[in-house]
Amino acid sequence: MNCLMGIDIGTSSLKTTVINETGEILAVSSKAYTFESPELGYAEQNPDDWWAALVHTVRENLKTESFDASDIKGIGFSGQMHGMIPLDSSADVLFKSILHCDMRSSKQAEQVKAIVKDTHFQKKLFNPVFPGMQLISLLWLKEEYPEIYHNINYVLCPKDYIRYKLTGEIATERTDAAATLAYDVKQQTWCTDFLREIGIDEHIFPDPDHVPYEISGFLQKEVSEELGLVEGIPVVYGGGDQSMQSIGNGLYKAGDRMLTIGTSGQIIHLTDSPKFNPKLNTQTYTHVLPDVWFSMAAILSAGSTLTWFRNTFLPDASYTDLSNMAATVPIASEGILFFPAMMGERTPHLDPMTRGVFQGFSFKHKKEHFVRAILEGVCFEMKEGLGILDELYGKTETLLVSGGITNSPVWLEILSNILNVKVQVNSQAEQACIGAAMMAGVGCGIFSSVEEAVHAILTKKEGQIIEPDPNKAKIYQQVYEEKYSRLYEQNKIFFN
Repeated sequence: MNCLMGIDIGTSSLKTTVINETGEILAVSSKAYTFESPELGYAEQNPDDWWAALVHTVRENLKTESFDASDIKGIGFSGQMHGMIPLDSSADVLFKSILHCDMRSSKQAEQVKAIVKDTHFQKKLFNPVFPGMQLISLLWLKEEYPEIYHNINYVLCPKDYIRYKLTGEIATERTDAAATLAYDVKQQTWCTDFLREIGIDEHIFPDPDHVPYEISGFLQKEVSEELGLVEGIPVVYGGGDQSMQSIGNGLYKAGDRMLTIGTSGQIIHLTDSPKFNPKLNTQTYTHVLPDVWFSMAAILSAGSTLTWFRNTFLPDASYTDLSNMAATVPIASEGILFFPAMMGERTPHLDPMTRGVFQGFSFKHKKEHFVRAILEGVCFEMKEGLGILDELYGKTETLLVSGGITNSPVWLEILSNILNVKVQVNSQAEQACIGAAMMAGVGCGIFSSVEEAVHAILTKKEGQIIEPDPNKAKIYQQVYEEKYSRLYEQNKIFFN
């Protein structure tokens, strides 16, 4: 039997999935971890925690009787984007990985903004300058710990580091490279003139001229013994989580669009001709195929806001309990509004200093009102991003949705009504891991192309479609126009 392994290195957990060549999931295992925040705005992880989670999940998968270790023909990766792992000449980690949601480099971001503003660099980078991007975190490290910076031989993204641990090969590929802010998105190479301008050594960045389904190396003997796998399994480059999540949902060609609400929230639109957004409040990155890009509207705090509320105020409640609580509350939460930007915001405000806001509550409101307000607030913030993508690329009638939101019928209904679009939920589970496994299948020759992999794995995976209720959509539109759209401007004076 031919099997494929997909590994997703997330912000809050690592997940490993094994599928066969028809897409049947044979094993899934996950291991949770947290990021450390030693100071306000910091978000960092020890790469050793990722490795321990990988060993645990792979060994858990191998306990199943659905397949043998020898059945695994390829391994692929999906990984959290933007993170920075600096390595020395021996490829040892010099500093904990600084994550995408880290805000410590705000000063460096402002310095780079001043260099980039109104220059030719804007249309090379194609993206806003923001704390948490690999390049900006690297600048912070250079200024705060110059002795560490000068010992850097390589700088990697999270999934590239774990892939190095498997294969011994140091490299990256187009989807993660494009999200570092050190990449010329149109020309698809490192933006070397920009790196020289800001004083960052271009030679520490590995060759990015690779695609996610290309073989990067083979499983090393000592690692195979630790994991319980067979030595020499092909390991492909894999990709950033947004690319892998989208292709795990069947999106790989221009015109496809998807919304994801998990820890953070994103809407991506695939295109064969990326459009420059002069407001720079969206991101544009390379996708899996060489002639496809995607534009993304992203918010930093989405499902994480609900997790925070549960852990802080309702630790014994399940997410199903929270969803059921929200269902008992009338539309628009009887006047409560929630602004979810608790760790800074990208789309649409580009403000790392934003913080969360509950507004309009009184003695009549109960905990379930706050839960529903959170669900609605996340959707309102996503609505702002969708409007930007509509302006750039035109509207779509149906929006594919993935992530933790798909486990909450109430949240899906709220989303459809607030965005006023049809919402389609695929029945395919573990999309990021599935996308990573697809890349492995193409790399090792089980599938001849990405298109063949998508059709082989995802045929008959279309799920329910939720249509907006015109009356509820009208109420939400009124709330958005008259109240929610003003929340940021009315409260930003309190964020600093």
